[in-house]
Amino acid sequence: AQSHGAPANDEFSKSINDKIWKGFNYESDSKSGFKDMKDRILKESNELRAAHGAQPLTVDPAIEKKAQAYAEHLANKVGHMVHDPTNQQSKQGENLSQTSPNLAHISAKIWYDEVKDYNFNNQGFGHSTGHFTQLVWKGSSKVGCGVAASSIGVFTVCKYSPPGNVMGAFKENVSPRKA
Repeated sequence: AQSHGAPANDEFSKSINDKIWKGFNYESDSKSGFKDMKDRILKESNELRAAHGAQPLTVDPAIEKKAQAYAEHLANKVGHMVHDPTNQQSKQGENLSQTSPNLAHISAKIWYDEVKDYNFNNQGFGHSTGHFTQLVWKGSSKVGCGVAASSIGVFTVCKYSPPGNVMGAFKENVSPRKA
């Protein structure tokens, strides 16, 4: 699933995003390989997942290395978002975003805010909700995120294992947000 643009106005995700990204400095983080950004994406993802009854994701270094290489490929060679053609073979789900540097901190929020279009009464895959469902997918336990910047923007790639968005498995993997 791919996303770009302004985030929807979801107060729940906004409060988490504001808390986690407080004090984030894009300029200094961009000089150190975006380590802080990747750590904050993981923390934000896990808080959003917890609200839907999903266990925390843990970073898998091999998946992170692959996500980083793919983010660099998108930023420096491709120039736009396109899914990694090896995802199915490597059995990984993937969320992508392309933003300007001043919005680099909203990737997980953008993905999550698709919740507004998800029908919990008629669950299944939708092109407008695939980021959200992958993000909160209970069956995914490992993640690796990569971030790369070029003159055309900041590319964020998160790969998930096992992959989400499995046909016929939405009801047990995507729960409504707890009150």
